[in-house]
Amino acid sequence: MLEQLSSINWSILSHAYGSAEDVPQMLRDLASPDEQLRGIARGALYTNVYHQGTVYQASAYAIPFLLELLQQETVPEREEVLILLAYLAQGNAYHRQRWHFYTEERKHDSALHAELEEGILWVEKTYEAVSAGLPLYFSLLGDPAPKLRMAALRLLGSLSREAAQIASLLVERFSAEHDQRVQASLLFTLGTLLARQEEAFPTAWHLLEKGLDKGQTDLVRLAAAMARTRGPEAPASAYDLLLERIQYPDALDDLYNEPPWAESRLVFDVIRSFYALPPSFSSLLIPRLIQVLESLNPREERGELKLNGIIAGELADLLLTLVFDTNESNPTRARMRKDLTHLQTALLFAILQSDAVWRWDVGKGHSMASQLFREEQFETIVDVRLYELQKHGLPETRQMLRAFLCLEPQDKDIVRIVSRKANIHWTPPEQKKEVLAELIALNPHCRLADLKMLVGDYSS
Repeated sequence: MLEQLSSINWSILSHAYGSAEDVPQMLRDLASPDEQLRGIARGALYTNVYHQGTVYQASAYAIPFLLELLQQETVPEREEVLILLAYLAQGNAYHRQRWHFYTEERKHDSALHAELEEGILWVEKTYEAVSAGLPLYFSLLGDPAPKLRMAALRLLGSLSREAAQIASLLVERFSAEHDQRVQASLLFTLGTLLARQEEAFPTAWHLLEKGLDKGQTDLVRLAAAMARTRGPEAPASAYDLLLERIQYPDALDDLYNEPPWAESRLVFDVIRSFYALPPSFSSLLIPRLIQVLESLNPREERGELKLNGIIAGELADLLLTLVFDTNESNPTRARMRKDLTHLQTALLFAILQSDAVWRWDVGKGHSMASQLFREEQFETIVDVRLYELQKHGLPETRQMLRAFLCLEPQDKDIVRIVSRKANIHWTPPEQKKEVLAELIALNPHCRLADLKMLVGDYSS
């Protein structure tokens, strides 16, 4: 196995960090019985031959050996090799990825154009090398291991130029597959391939429609709905399913994470699927999405859903994108309330009134200041900022948004936390428990989550 590795002069090939002479050992380590060694090798390959979406000379040369590893049943974790191949097939050239950042002067640099052409050449060679394994990937769809079948489907979804051939085979394959996770992966793959094609595939679209039937499992119906909304004239039932999953994601959350198509947690992937909402559905679904946002508030009061605040923030971002025109010549200009439509105003009121949206969470923008409160006590003031509002020329804090909508300020617009120290958010790790206990005693009005955030305790 891998006997031909030494026949290639890897030292004259390049990857992200220069010479590719280290690639042969990484490829050999993928077949190692040592799990840790395999993990290190995979991590190194993702860094070197697929670096932040860029592929190189060594990428194309490494692929035949990855295919060789796939053919050996004794190689552990072959599904990971398939996923690496899927990423390589979708790789791009360094300069093409960053072209929109370059100045006009640099875009006319002949040396840059030469590098761009060289990069695109290796993108093409890399894709061709991956697509050469198509018969092998098809054969793996019959492997006894569901993980391997799902990974093969993930890879097939990256081969858009072979969409017609792959789609036909998947339509035939669906009835022979009985594992719901693999069935869901198959439908995800179909949706990905069909979304990139101008050609009509009626049998494939029909299969996605069939996947929505109530006789299918919830995971399969979810996959069919997410895939179907990428195509033309998606049925209302697909959006109904997705709305339900935003509100009640927990039942499928763990199962959804098993297929390799899951980009993040179920609820966030479902929310992202609404960004392609066609205008014909906007008037019907935007009010319902606002209702979903409002439904998170009672859960916030009951302390349900640990991710409630982040979910609400993602929903607010989606709704702002759908309701405010992001194609304006200057979308970040300050808006005037008198210029807002009825729907835009209704959305801003819903965002303002949602405690879940304004929950202080990791990753949410905020400003923080400490000041002397009374003798030997300080007060930390936290003002949560929603950068999603700022992107659309709207006030980004709750206090500012309330004033924009001509409403009186409220105490809950900002978080006030009393402590015996200034800058308590710099609490050393060994003092966190002690300081948190003191904060709880001093701030019975505050949520425990806010007090934990202040001392940098992110435990559940």
